[in-house]
Amino acid sequence: MHASITHVTSGHIIAVQEERFRVLTDDGQGLVLSLAHDVPLDSSDLAALQAAGAHVIVRYTGRPNLEMGTAHSIRSMSPAE
Repeated sequence: MHASITHVTSGHIIAVQEERFRVLTDDGQGLVLSLAHDVPLDSSDLAALQAAGAHVIVRYTGRPNLEMGTAHSIRSMSPAE
């Protein structure tokens, strides 16, 4: 079995549908990812980050835009209000 390579990107969440979301990266690439089952966020948290226009850092494995693109960590880079 191959070890999964973890990728890191930053950008803004532009769409949320259930446990899947789209990130528009800082370099203009759109990535569709699914939340890993152990991430302490749900779709309402993602929607709140989207509504706030939060700049986020996302750690993921697999290939984005396919079922195996999985986000393992999402955190806001935006200052707390």
